[in-house]
Amino acid sequence: MAAGALPSEAALIERRGSDDNARFALRNTTQEPCAICGELGPQVALFYPVGLVVRLHAACEALWQQERMS
Repeated sequence: MAAGALPSEAALIERRGSDDNARFALRNTTQEPCAICGELGPQVALFYPVGLVVRLHAACEALWQQERMS
């Protein structure tokens, strides 16, 4: 967050895991890297204004949320 790569405000929309009831899929995110650790397979997608999408593993997102709150 200090570098400005991750927003400090809450996302407008959050998607977690796979949603079999979704009407459409944005894309298969299993090959996308996590914005924090860079490893593949993030389970969380956070959508911000201006088209910014942040994809994270659940554990990375939990650490990021702790950082945002401090």
